[in-house]
Parts: sequence; C-alpha cells; structure tokens
Amino acid sequence: MRTLDIEDLRNDPDRLDRVVQKSTDVDRFCSSSAWALSALEAFHPESTPRIMEFESGLVALTEFTSKNERYLAPLESMWGLSCPILGPDPARISHQLCDWLLANRSDWQNLWFSGLRLGSPTLLTLVERLGEQFPLQGCAGTASCITSLEGGLEGFLERRSPRFRQNVRRLRRHIEKASIGFESPRIQEADWNKLFERILRIEKKSWKGQQHEGIDGPSMSAFYKSMTHRLIPKNRLRVLFARQGDTDCGYLFGGLFDREYRGLQMSYREDFHELGIGNALQLQMIETLSEEGVTRYDLGMAIDYKRRWSDEIQESVCLSLQCPQ
Repeated sequence: MRTLDIEDLRNDPDRLDRVVQKSTDVDRFCSSSAWALSALEAFHPESTPRIMEFESGLVALTEFTSKNERYLAPLESMWGLSCPILGPDPARISHQLCDWLLANRSDWQNLWFSGLRLGSPTLLTLVERLGEQFPLQGCAGTASCITSLEGGLEGFLERRSPRFRQNVRRLRRHIEKASIGFESPRIQEADWNKLFERILRIEKKSWKGQQHEGIDGPSMSAFYKSMTHRLIPKNRLRVLFARQGDTDCGYLFGGLFDREYRGLQMSYREDFHELGIGNALQLQMIETLSEEGVTRYDLGMAIDYKRRWSDEIQESVCLSLQCPQ
C-alpha cells in the first residue's frame, strides 16, 4: 500500500475516476472525483485526507476529530452516497484494506463506511473480517431513485401508470398555453459563473430559497459550483432552463458518468408553481438525454414524488466500528 496526497487527485482526477469506472456495486457518480472532492472541500475542509492505493484499487477516506475522538470517513459524509472502497475486484480490495486496518490499529480509532450495497462482496468482506475483531454497527444509507431511459421518452412513459400519462398530457397542454420554452445552453468554462448566477437567481425565488433550504447557502453553493465546474472540461454537465419569454422560471442540472446521468438539483420560481415547471423540466431532460444515448437516470435521493418516476430504488447501508486504543 502507498499513500497518495489529495493534490494527486486534484491534479489528476482521472486517477480516481478510472478506478471508479471499473468498480461494481457502488454509486459511481457519487464516488467519482467531481462529487467526492467537491464535498470534501465544501463540507470537510478541516479534515485530513487519507488516500490509500493498493494493488487492486483505491480507498479514499478523510480523518477528522470530533469530541476528542478521531474518525476515518468517506470524502463525502454529508449524504453517505460515496463508497470509499473502489476497485474492479471488490472482495480483493476489501481484504487488502482489512489487512492494513488490522496491522495498523494505532493509526485509526473510529471508522465509518458508506455507500455499501446489501449483499455486496465489499460489505460481506468487511463484516466477516472486522466483525471478528470489533463490534460493528450498521444502519440504512441514503436510497436513490433510478429510472431506465431505454426506448427514449416514449419508452419511459409506457412504463408509467395510465394516470401518470394522463397527467403528462395535461401538463403539456398547460406548458404550451403558458408559452414555456426550454433552453439547454452550450457550456464553456468562461461562461459558467454567469450561468451559475442564473441558477441562484431562480433558487432565491423558489420555495426552497425562501425557506433557506436551497443551494444558495454558502456550503451548498460552494459544493455545487465546484462540482459542476469539474464536470465542464469533459462535457459531462447538463443544464436546462425553463423560460417564459425572457424570464427564467426554472432550472435542472446534473452530470454524466459514462452513459449514466445523475440529477443534481432542480428548482423553479414559486410564482410559477401552478404550471408544473418541475415535471416539465424532468420530461424535457429525459427526452434530451435519450437522444444522446444515455440509458440510465439517477433521480437522486428517494422521496415520494421521485418514486413515481423511477423503475427501481437503489439502497445502501453504512457501517461503523471502533478500535479500542
């Protein structure tokens, strides 16, 4: 095993992303450099990254102190979507990590792993190897809503209920009557500050912004601005605006990893609430992505309205343990 400096990943994010791309049983977008490094910088800037490179992959953790206790946790610990144990052979990289942990007990005190799939080789190996030595605690992680884009927009609608399709027809009539159009801007690095300001102006007039639950707060704004900026160089960022004439009334943006799209944020001005701008943006994005050949749409955290749009719920678990000093 050798330790990598966090600057190695900042300067060469593909070093992490190549391993993520080969990994199985992980949320690949949320384990990638764009998500994980941005979360580290926005939410855990005081922590000390511990990036371990083994023969079979990478383990990306960060160390912080809370109430005089030392913790090793994933680079992204806000939602627990990022899996820190990455490699094409999950059992092998997990065994190598366990070998290191057992041989270097003085180097860690508390461990927290997230983004682990039930029944996965990673989870089974950790429980088998570490459960013999330490008391383990598990809990449900953040679930995500996934929908297939096979067959394009029409294929998506065929898999929905008759009531859902009826509501879509009604929505389309309302959107057309209100003269709502959509803009998918070509994104250049030099223009991103202005585009992000457009997004924040909409956010401030949304119900989330008005209740101070939006992405315009300091940490959230820093996270999303940093992440989206990291997606631009390889054309992995997708942004969609809903407009009425010259007025921006809603936005939706997300990122690509291979042929999978991860929705990141969507919002609309509260004074356009009755038009169903959010659903209209989702339908337009599905159509646009399908035309690009994207086959899978991760709608993000599983909440009620997203379940109606999804084909499966992707669940994960978290695992924690303490090493007596």
